Amino acid sequence: MKIWRLALTMLAAFSLASCSSEALDGDWDPMVWKAEVPVQTTDGIYNVSADGETFTFSCNNYSRPWFSEARVEGEPILPPYMDEIDYALIYGETFYAEIHGNKLTIVFMANESVQPRNTTIEVTAGDIFYTFRFKQFANTLVAEPVEKEIKTEADIEYEQQCPVEKYAMYQGDGEFDTF
Repeated sequence: MKIWRLALTMLAAFSLASCSSEALDGDWDPMVWKAEVPVQTTDGIYNVSADGETFTFSCNNYSRPWFSEARVEGEPILPPYMDEIDYALIYGETFYAEIHGNKLTIVFMANESVQPRNTTIEVTAGDIFYTFRFKQFANTLVAEPVEKEIKTEADIEYEQQCPVEKYAMYQGDGEFDTF
């Protein structure tokens, strides 16, 4: 009987000890990221040059995060699943991102539009998520329309064979009049 009492007492003690922990199930430390080089931000949003740019970040407290999703102008992009990369790659028409261990590299292509571009990239390490927010500046250099003379194939072929003006008349004084 004493053995049963002792066993019940120990079971109760172990039960109370395991319930007294302050950490809750699913209570994860927030991800801590550090940029390899200083990055300019505005209100927590990373600024991206219109010419395109590459960013490299390191996660200080998780060893192997992976991509959850990305969004460009609100449109979702999911990472392709391939056994050999395990959600470590995500890309769209305007960016490319990959994770190797705890290093995240994001490459933005040039923004040719006159509108700024908003991109978010979300990474996870299980029950913890981190969202990178980027704003790529608009292209402020708008190309001037170039007026080109449209030539027919016959004109091009003639110019290649005869480098003189097509409609020219010799005046006799060494000059050509063109019309």
